[in-house]
Amino acid sequence: MTQQTNGAFGPFSDTINFIIELDKLKRVYRKNNVLDNSRAENTAEHSWHFAVAAMSFQPYAGDIDIGRSDPASFSA
Repeated sequence: MTQQTNGAFGPFSDTINFIIELDKLKRVYRKNNVLDNSRAENTAEHSWHFAVAAMSFQPYAGDIDIGRSDPASFSA
């Protein structure tokens, strides 16, 4: 990921750079298919589904900070 900058726009530039990095995930294809097997899922889709699932289960998470959830921590 790109380094944080302290340029003229400060945190705003950092946020834009972060979003640009996220957009690059669309080009990373995973080995598994979507549910209907019509195509390969890209990493951006996988990350989005994970984030929505984490937010959906938040009421059952107790003291766990869902905002800090990491997909890697759930790998088998």
